[in-house]
Amino acid sequence: MLTVANVQGAKLATTLFFGVTSGALTGKPASLPSGDLVNDGYLFAPLSSFSGDDLSNDVLQNLSFMEDNLTNVTVNSATDFTGSDFTGANLTGSDFSSAILTSVTWADTTCPDTTNSNDDGYTCAGHLIP
Repeated sequence: MLTVANVQGAKLATTLFFGVTSGALTGKPASLPSGDLVNDGYLFAPLSSFSGDDLSNDVLQNLSFMEDNLTNVTVNSATDFTGSDFTGANLTGSDFSSAILTSVTWADTTCPDTTNSNDDGYTCAGHLIP
């Protein structure tokens, strides 16, 4: 768990963040592993949990959400996931219908309506509402 922490200037490029639950982070780290991001108080990294979090208005482009728990998250039309990878992610209960999902990767993703992207033509399109 990584919460209520000031990460300003932290050199974290060689740190492996897997399965992290985060929130209320402040500051901008000097470095992070490739593909990881601190944004709006959260650390975005593979195998992380964002269950119930509000990701409205966040720009989360080209990130790996592989195996992440994104159940019951709040997103809106300004939430931009362009180029992101949702392989193995769980989106159950989250309404992704208005999010920007250009060129995302769906593979073995549990869609918001609990169907599997592999069974839906390797996409969650048409299955973005719980």
